[in-house]
Order: sequence, then structure tokens, then C-alpha cells
Amino acid sequence: MRSYVIIGAGAVGSALGGYLARRGHPVLLVGRPQHARAIQAQGGLRVVSRTEAFLASVTAHANIPENIPTDAILFLTVQSPDVPETLNAWRGFASHSLVTWQNGLRAESLAAPLFPDLYGGVVRFTSTLLTPGEVRLRNPGALTIGRWPEGKTALCAEIAGELGNAGFQVAESERVGDDKALKLLVNLVSGPAVLLKRTDKEPVLAAVQVALLEEACRVYAAAGIRAEPTSGIGETKDALLAHFKGGGQKPDTVGGVYNSTWQNLHHRRPRLENDFYHGEIIRLGRENGVPTPVNERALDVLLWVHRSGLGPEALDRDAFRARFADVVDFDRLIEAASASAPSGLEI
Repeated sequence: MRSYVIIGAGAVGSALGGYLARRGHPVLLVGRPQHARAIQAQGGLRVVSRTEAFLASVTAHANIPENIPTDAILFLTVQSPDVPETLNAWRGFASHSLVTWQNGLRAESLAAPLFPDLYGGVVRFTSTLLTPGEVRLRNPGALTIGRWPEGKTALCAEIAGELGNAGFQVAESERVGDDKALKLLVNLVSGPAVLLKRTDKEPVLAAVQVALLEEACRVYAAAGIRAEPTSGIGETKDALLAHFKGGGQKPDTVGGVYNSTWQNLHHRRPRLENDFYHGEIIRLGRENGVPTPVNERALDVLLWVHRSGLGPEALDRDAFRARFADVVDFDRLIEAASASAPSGLEI
């Protein structure tokens, strides 16, 4: 069976590798030393979803291994800030096919000069790595994969099929950049959601999320960027906006599953990934003459919480609202919210 090497096996990479390994694929995880040691000590990676738990037979290393099968597929699953350094470290494996699974819009353009056979991937499930050697997720969730910058190949179909057989919902895209731009809109609402301690839908949070999305859609329009579910997976921009205009949803952390921003604040990681979310919109806005005050404020607040070491869920409702009061029209957005909204969006 096809071998897979997971470069940067955090929460997402470990989940992908764990399910592929259970299907019988040889999987090598390359991750943080404590994660690799825990996997070695317990004889595999512990994978916990809401319906099952299993020990996946994977090999784990903290450093680049000497021997990698010549036909192995490389999955790049480091967080976005670590992409340039990681690509440079692995440039000696440029003959291998590489799939970039990062959020944001930059990873593929950085990888393309080094890895000729390049594929872009979009992850639409939430996974969490709080304990070394164990990854938690709601369910295997949805994935999109496509040849970069466009088109389909037999290898792309093979990878999609193997991920599908492993338990994921997988679709191929002929324009995976459109799918990645759409996923970025979901990422924009994920950061502010972890700033606020809550147990139910929160109109103040939903108002900020709507303002972020409306601003990003204006930027996309000016930049000529298409954000569409070309693979068939994911809500349209209009449906996403309607979801948050209707009040958003309750937080869903059953089983200890939290998104990447929550985890980075919890672990006090040196860097946040949110500059590759809000920062993308800010950059594109400046290039195209579109103001982006709400995304700028969201990034500023996230960085302030990070620098202050406050951890996730650091703000109450009043403090959260005060941080955005001069850039978000709360009265208009809250008054316009409907009584209910769809549920189940993974942020």
C-alpha cells in the first residue's frame, strides 16, 4: 500500500496519519519530540473520536528520517508560520509528491518552486492535540484535494480514494485555490470565537463574525479572488454569512475538541497562525484599496491576548464588545439577527 509521511504531525497531521494507518498504510509521523516519544512509548498513536477510540500503528520521529520510500506521499501539516523553514528543510525530497494542508493562501506559492508535483488540500474538521501521543476529533470530517494550481491527476484521485477509504469525506477540486479561499472565510470567524467564554450562541460574537466576513468578501471582490466550493464541500459565501447573521451557533467542545487558535493560546505557542487568516485579508485590502478595520482589530486583540499569556476564553461579553465597539455596528447587526441559524459548522 502507498506510504505516507506526515511532516509536522500536530493535530491535523496526526488525525490524517492515524486513520490512514488504521487502513493499513505505512505512516511516518514527524512531529514535536514529546509527541514522537509518547507514540513510541505506547506503541502507536491514540486516536479518539466521538464514536470510537483506537491505537494507530504509526512510526514517529522528531527529526527528518534517513530513509523514506521513494513512492511515499508527503503531507505538509505544519502550521502556516512554519511553512518556509519546513519546506527548506525538506527540499532534498523534491522528487516526492507533496500535499499542502495549510489554512490561508500562501503555502502553495511557497512550495511550488521546490516541489514540482504539488497538490493543495483543505481540511474541514476540527482536531486537537493537548496530550502527547493522543489526537482527538469530533469525527474524521471532510477534505478537499486538488492539483496545484488547477486540474486533476490520477495520483490526486488515488490519494482522495485512499483518504476516503480511511474514513474521511473527500472530494477532488479542479480549482483548489477557490476552495482554500472559501475555507479562509471560516478561519476568520474561528479566532474571535475562542476569545470569549460562552456556553450558548452569543449575539455580540456573531456580530463581529458577520463584520469580518462582509469585509473579507469586499476584499475578495476587489482582488478578483473566487471563494467557492468547487469541490462540492463547504457552504457558499452567502450561506456562511447567513449562518452568522442568524446568530451563529453554540460552542461545541464535547470530548475536549478545540480549534487551532484555542490550542495555540492554551499551549502558549511562540506564534499564532491568525496572521495567515486576518493578515491575508489585511494585506489584500491594502493592495486593492479596501479598508479592513475589523480584521485588523481582530488580529490585534488575538495578538494582545497571546502576548499577555491570558490563554483562550479570556474575555467576558462586555470586555469583548468594548474591544470592537469603534469598528463594529453592534446595534445594527444584533437587531438584524434572526431567531435561529443552522448548526454544525466546524470552526
